[in-house]
Parts: sequence; structure tokens; C-alpha cells
Amino acid sequence: MIDLYEIGRRVTQTYPKLKPNRSPTPPYTAGQACCSYVLFNDDQSVYKEYLEARCHDRVKYHIGAFTRVVTSFPKSGPIDLAYLKMLCSGPFNQISDKVTLVYDESQVFIHITDANLIPSQLLYNFLIATRTPLEHSHFYFKNWYKMARRGIDPCLAFILSTHILDTSNSDPDKWVFKGLKGDWHHFWMDANSNWLNVICGKADFNPRARCVPCNSIWGEATSAIIGRLTGKTIGYIQDHMFIGHYLPKPDFPAYRGRTYDRD
Repeated sequence: MIDLYEIGRRVTQTYPKLKPNRSPTPPYTAGQACCSYVLFNDDQSVYKEYLEARCHDRVKYHIGAFTRVVTSFPKSGPIDLAYLKMLCSGPFNQISDKVTLVYDESQVFIHITDANLIPSQLLYNFLIATRTPLEHSHFYFKNWYKMARRGIDPCLAFILSTHILDTSNSDPDKWVFKGLKGDWHHFWMDANSNWLNVICGKADFNPRARCVPCNSIWGEATSAIIGRLTGKTIGYIQDHMFIGHYLPKPDFPAYRGRTYDRD
């Protein structure tokens, strides 16, 4: 019998040792342990433990062999939890019913079920995305949360927070999008990702594509579209996001409002 909480405790006990895989300032030291995770199935015929790992890349070597994943979520403050909700409500809404945030005493971890039914690229990207609170919050979260609290679509706000913004105005609606940021370092999306696909969770599950992060699942935005957004305020982009000459109106709802299970 699988003891989920015992597996979770093996993961959470590593939290003091987890750090960003790459330091946020030069000389950009890489190779630090940034995650801990376990791949397994109910009868334990498969049980792969990767504690204090540098990446979730071992997942792709066992795709289809395991049904569950327990992975670390060492930072779990209000903004971190809001970010996880954004992931499950927007980009990864197709697997939100398989993702549970488990509370175990003073620590939390993420439990994913039916992992064998999730396309490999999507699972890998989601696991990378769960590391953002640990690896990248110093870059993105402050501006993202300000925009989201002002009513900007949470996923659009996060995309914008990863790029170059003029934040000199005290009102986030009047912040200006100045252009794409170039340095992404193994992120779950990148500068060329199709914004509409990310917001609506419309991923490309091409079975011939390699199991790698970023544009292997989100497609690419055209430079012409991004060029038309450059110099516009955040409020303007929010109001005109789905106007035809920027991005096409989707035939499915954006930001579906699902949430993760906190019980």
C-alpha cells in the first residue's frame, strides 16, 4: 500500500537544500538542486526517486511507466499559491483535475494522478512551471501580482511580467509593454511562445515532438503581433487582446477559473 504522506515527507525534508538552479546575478552559477520528486504507481512496480535534483528531466525517461508524481513546492505563501492557481486555471487547465496541493503538517507538496494519461510535453512543462516560485519569483512575481490584483487576466499578467515593462507609473494599468525579454533559461514558456495558446491552455501534443520545455507545446507568436503591442499600456493590451489585428478571438473561453484542490 502506497503511503502518500510518507513519500511527501521524503520530498519535503529536502526543502532546506533546494535553491534556484541558476543564481539570479552574474556569474550565473548553475547546477544547484532545485527540485525533488518521486515517480511511482499504485502497486509500486515502478518507484523512481529523484531527491535534490537539478531538473525534472528524468520524467521523460519513464513516460507511460508511472501513474503518479509527487513533486516539491517549497514556497507556499499567498502569492505562490495564487501562481499555482493561475497555472491550473489557464495554461494547464486540461490537467487541473489531476493536480492536488497536499498539506502535510507545516509543509506542502504537489500530487499528480493519472500521469500516464498526460502528454509528456505537457507534464514536463507543468513540473518546470511549479519551480517558478523558487527559481524566478525575484524576477516576476512582484509586477505580476500587482497587475493581477488590478483585474488584468492573471495569465496575461504573468506573460507580461516576464518581459520588459515601463513600471514608472504607480497605476499598473498604465504600465507600458516595451518588448520581449531574451534570456529564458529552461523556462516553461519563452519569448516566442504564442500568448493566446498559453492563456487558453491550448497546447500542441505532437507525439513526434521531443519532450522539451517551451515552444514544443505552445507554438510561436509572430513578430508582427508582438510589434503591434509594443508601446501599448497594460490596460490597453487587456482590453484589446482578442481584437483581430492583435490576436484572433478564441472559440473557447480564456481563463476558465478552475482551481486546485486544497483539501
